[in-house]
Parts: sequence; C-alpha cells; structure tokens
Amino acid sequence: MQAALDKQNKVLTGDFNDSSQRLDDLHQVRFLCKKLTFVKLFYVVFALKALSEADNNKKKLSIEKGDLEKQIEEAENQLR
Repeated sequence: MQAALDKQNKVLTGDFNDSSQRLDDLHQVRFLCKKLTFVKLFYVVFALKALSEADNNKKKLSIEKGDLEKQIEEAENQLR
C-alpha cells in the first residue's frame, strides 16, 4: 500500500512540476505577446504620423504649385 502511495505521489509530483513549467511558459508567452503588441502599436502610430506629415506636405506642395502656376500665367500675360 505504501509503495503504491509513493508511486502515486511521484506521478502527481511530476504532473505538478510539468503543469507548473507549462504555466511558466504560458506566462512568458503572454509577456512576449504583450510586448509584441506594444511594438506593433508603436509602429502603427509611427506610420500614422508619417502619413499625416506626408499629407501635410502634399497639401503645402499643392498650394505652392498653384502659386507658381499663377506666377507663370501672370508673367506670360505681361510678355504679350
């Protein structure tokens, strides 16, 4: 009877250790997923800022283009 209990105790201890190790692994995976999510979020914010800056530059260049076209048209009218 004692031998059977000792054997069962060893099996349960092994199962407990395995479960504990798996839980530690899952905590590590969870931590890495959170870290990866943060990194992805950082890149998304960075990309959005870059797109916003590009859009602002496009608007500025469009206005500048209009001004230059107007100056060219005025210069051509003066030459006629």
